[in-house]
Amino acid sequence: RSFLTPTIYSESSGNYIGLDFHVHNVGEERSNCLFSGSGPRPRPYECEFFSDLSLWDTFRTHLPYQLLTASAVATGLLRSLQEMTAQEGVVPRWPLASSESGCMVGMHAASFCLEGVYKGYSSLFDVSVIQKAMLVQATQPVPNLGRNDIENYMELGYVTFDADEKAASNTLTYAFDDYILSRLSYLVGSDSDGDAAFKRSKNYRNVWPSNGRGGGVNSSTIDTDYYFFCPRYANGDFACPNIPFGPKAWDYYTEGDGLQWSVFVP
Repeated sequence: RSFLTPTIYSESSGNYIGLDFHVHNVGEERSNCLFSGSGPRPRPYECEFFSDLSLWDTFRTHLPYQLLTASAVATGLLRSLQEMTAQEGVVPRWPLASSESGCMVGMHAASFCLEGVYKGYSSLFDVSVIQKAMLVQATQPVPNLGRNDIENYMELGYVTFDADEKAASNTLTYAFDDYILSRLSYLVGSDSDGDAAFKRSKNYRNVWPSNGRGGGVNSSTIDTDYYFFCPRYANGDFACPNIPFGPKAWDYYTEGDGLQWSVFVP
């Protein structure tokens, strides 16, 4: 079942509708994928455009598994993500058919691309396309797939609970993404951007209460033997849930609770 996804979205002719809603052709976009379109499938997976990528769900396990066990599919995925990024001007989050659903958080396509470089795929796609788009998304307000509360994240080092009810999850995700951005920036020779992103990758520390609950509004009700990442107000106070694990805590985190998010930082 691991190989039931992703979806081949390019037609037998090589045509597909991109995330910019224009018709593209993989044979024209990929110089080593020329074909007449008259032959039967299967075409090499390296020459297919893939979509329906729930990257939030797959970047930890399924995508690394593809790199290790299905190199042709992995190559097609890396090329597809590069092309999506070029079409939209941003790193995709959850492309669905020819649309960007914008579902979930983070830029996990970038972690797959970085791992692709580490596993020897660097000559098969252009990682600089990913790095350039990711740098803008990570540091500037952008209308499409930008970061929530970017101004406070850049200034205070965390997403504030005043602006985002999932502030802790977003801070953790952005810090992870910044680490990925730092590695990509070094790879393309942009050391200053890499240094700045690596520094931001430590921002996860800013939502870890140093004294158990950090003086948050709910601090007196929680056993200080338990430590969890918590959302934080702009004034510095933490807003930890009274019960940091279980269904009620989901209001504070993205599809998870404090216990699950406590192990997110790789």
